[in-house]
Amino acid sequence: MDFQANYRRLCELIDDSLRPYTELERDSLNQEVVQDVYRRIQEWTLEISSDSDDEMERKPADPGELSHNLDLNPNGYRCLAKIAEDLISLIVLENRYIQHLAGNTLVAVSEFLMASETGWHEFINLLCYCLKVSIQSTLSSSVGGTLLDENYNFGSLDSILSLKRKLETTNYTLTAAIIRVLRNVLKLLKRKFKNNLLKLYLDCITDAITNFPWDLLNDAYEISNSKASASSVSDVLRHSNAAQLKSIAIFHGHLLQLFCSLVGINAPQKTETVTYNHQVIYEIRSCIPKILAGCVGKLENWELIHISKYLRHKILMLMMRLSFATDLEYTVLVSWMHLIKKHFQDLLSQPLKVLESSSDDSLEGSPFWTDVVNAKKQRISSCHLQRLVILLFLRCSLTLVSMKRKPKEELGLGSSDSCLTFDINFKSCSSDDFSELQNWLQRHLPDDIFMDDETYTTSCMIFALSFLQLYMHEDDILFEMLLQMLSLPFCSRNARGGTSAAKNDIVCLVSDLFNPIHLFHLFLAEIHYDHQVLLDYLISRDTGDRCAEYLLRCLRLVCDLWTVFLEFPACEKSPTPLPPKRRKIYLETGFADASLQNNLTPSPVEMKFKDQPRSITQRLSLEAAKECLLSLKASIDSLNQKNLFPYNPKVLLRRLTRFQELSLKQEDIRSII
Repeated sequence: MDFQANYRRLCELIDDSLRPYTELERDSLNQEVVQDVYRRIQEWTLEISSDSDDEMERKPADPGELSHNLDLNPNGYRCLAKIAEDLISLIVLENRYIQHLAGNTLVAVSEFLMASETGWHEFINLLCYCLKVSIQSTLSSSVGGTLLDENYNFGSLDSILSLKRKLETTNYTLTAAIIRVLRNVLKLLKRKFKNNLLKLYLDCITDAITNFPWDLLNDAYEISNSKASASSVSDVLRHSNAAQLKSIAIFHGHLLQLFCSLVGINAPQKTETVTYNHQVIYEIRSCIPKILAGCVGKLENWELIHISKYLRHKILMLMMRLSFATDLEYTVLVSWMHLIKKHFQDLLSQPLKVLESSSDDSLEGSPFWTDVVNAKKQRISSCHLQRLVILLFLRCSLTLVSMKRKPKEELGLGSSDSCLTFDINFKSCSSDDFSELQNWLQRHLPDDIFMDDETYTTSCMIFALSFLQLYMHEDDILFEMLLQMLSLPFCSRNARGGTSAAKNDIVCLVSDLFNPIHLFHLFLAEIHYDHQVLLDYLISRDTGDRCAEYLLRCLRLVCDLWTVFLEFPACEKSPTPLPPKRRKIYLETGFADASLQNNLTPSPVEMKFKDQPRSITQRLSLEAAKECLLSLKASIDSLNQKNLFPYNPKVLLRRLTRFQELSLKQEDIRSII
């Protein structure tokens, strides 16, 4: 393969096709020209990839050899800079389709260089340089700061002088476009499993975001906000500054998207293609306080409320991913608890109330669902954000709870002792680190929760049900929440002597509120014991791995604590209807049971136990849970025998088989009695 020849024809294509339009005839450029360049680069990439596959068959590759280290001469560096300059010049045009094509063409150039094994690392380094200069120049022009001088080794300084001059007159739109290109390159690397290149990419991007000028970004928000709301300026100027504020927020949103993707790459996955704990994670984690200070609460104009909600959504998602990608140290957890209190107290204070959904509200609870309050203002449902912030809040606070019995030296707290306990009325907590958890629980639990065993159990079940129902409308975070609850310390109430321990020990209280076996029972009740719903979760591309992990862990816990599973105290509150989208799926496929098809009217077995004592209702719940899981086993086994199940369910079937054996054994004992 002639790498240099492939490299030269790429440079000639960009230069011959686009340079006349980027320099002299910009207004005459049409989208077909850019589209033709994009398609030709894609075709060449396919040709090179095909040739490379043929060579790999003839000569095995050396696994220790790292490609893309071929030295480029000064002309090569200059060519890369020209390609970047020509395509970046198109992104600032008003034609959005051309902007989109120009960004995609930059990604296509990256893929071409990746396939030809020439200049890819240098090109990514160049894009990261563009990002740094663009961010600095954009923010400096907005707030009157000074542009920092950044020099990279691109063979010769003159190879990037023209590009640097172009970037010194940039704006937020162009900067956001560069971020979008880098994020799409990251997706490309992930899709093609290029681990060696991923490491180079992460090194480059880490350098780009290190020492990011967050203070300048915060100043830009403040200046645009004050100008946009000032009553002394003209409507035209106020509109101009509102547009500037919107462009800053959109740029911020793209930056958060990139951060979420970077952390997602490093989050634990069941594959060997993931790079763990790269320095970029810690760079992003250190930015969290600055990010929150920058954009949360800064978009006061009601026209930008949708963007504000989206930014809060992305920040919460970023913090959630960071919490799974790294082990959060004690100091980080405490810091995040204070940040959550400062910036998301409004969401934490909302009651755990599930909004009723109609068939028209399929997006209810998402950050994009809206309803009109009046003619001048709009609001977005905050349920989605409430779910995220409560999950993050509990993840941080309960991790602190799990640290409470560790030696103080491990936590960096010195050697002094403190008793981390609640009194019966939640009036005091001896550690400030747990005060927010205390306050949150106090808002959602009745004051007389510890009056007697029956009241205590009922209150815990009602709280757990309300908590679970909050998440049933969003599959993407439902199993994250359920798995988080499985990580909590669990102890049987019988082993600690009823409620007397719980009223003085937060660990015992949390164990009762989020009892994993009780939550599993409630989860099955919330899906109306329909094994087809569980099957849908298991085979879904979005939820399959998390649902399988949850079921495996729950089944092991249930089988190990079989008596606790059998003694589940059925809650008197009825399950909520399935979300409209899930009801629609099962009505259309014909898999729904009679109760679901008849608008959730009671089934014959439910009617049989209607108005029966609570012990009978408890028996109904237990038998329905067993039937659901055994039906699931039969369905998975049938699909697996036909090679229709999307992955190997051997372990899951083994756990379900053990559950079946315990159920049969219990039936035998009952028949003898």
